[in-house]
Amino acid sequence: MCINLLHPLTILTCATSWILTNLIPTTIQVASANILVQSPKPKQTSNRKPNSGKKVQIAQPPPGQGAPPSTPAQGRPGCPGEMLPQPLTALVPESTIVTQPKNNQKSQLPWGKSTQEHPTFWFYVPYSTSIHSSRFLLKNKTGKLIYQASLPITGTPGIIRVAIPPDTTPLENGKWYEASLIVNIRCSSRTRLDNYLTAWVLREELSAPLKEQLNKQTTPLQQAIFYAENGLWYDALAKIAELKQQNLDDGGWQSLLDSAALGGIADKQIVSCCTPRTKQ
Repeated sequence: MCINLLHPLTILTCATSWILTNLIPTTIQVASANILVQSPKPKQTSNRKPNSGKKVQIAQPPPGQGAPPSTPAQGRPGCPGEMLPQPLTALVPESTIVTQPKNNQKSQLPWGKSTQEHPTFWFYVPYSTSIHSSRFLLKNKTGKLIYQASLPITGTPGIIRVAIPPDTTPLENGKWYEASLIVNIRCSSRTRLDNYLTAWVLREELSAPLKEQLNKQTTPLQQAIFYAENGLWYDALAKIAELKQQNLDDGGWQSLLDSAALGGIADKQIVSCCTPRTKQ
């Protein structure tokens, strides 16, 4: 402690002591604090794909429009004694509908919505060399035949697509249509079996606000997610399948099929075949 502040040497000594005691530690502390504050934070890394968590919103049959009767989305296993890991299957979600309100009896309806006048349908075909012939039918809700064609199925087991030709009668907005696939398989040299399944589609045009939102989706993946989130199953599936074949779906194919309890088919190949041969 400095007592005699009038002596020059004493003043110099006191000043030096005060600087060493107070200013230097304070400067070091401030500099250290600045280093801690200004150091960049480590970058956060993640293995999560941008759209890997997207789930399709399965739409329920709209009230007041009347869902059609339930029909099978899966065919029979195949020939007697034949063990198939997955039966003939339509790639479409199933909704629970009440068939008899008095008894609260319910059944499953395979269906989805589409904005397209000529949509595309997808099926998993488990057979290979046993296919003898196959045909595709499209009817309206009253059973009137809209389109039919034979299908030369090759390259299966795998997933096939059936696109309705643009010159076919267009699907009407707000109307239900039933698509059926019938596959005739050889069980033996003398025995054949017709295996069939159906899937329904409800044509629904986009409202003006939804059209505006769709126009803002600049990539095919964004468009597929838009369709999925708005319950437009067939449109979403067609977009995702296109990306899947280019390895650009970013996990969307698996996610979409998982959301419809069809995940077991997601690893099956998409077969390039089956150009319809129109019968009418």
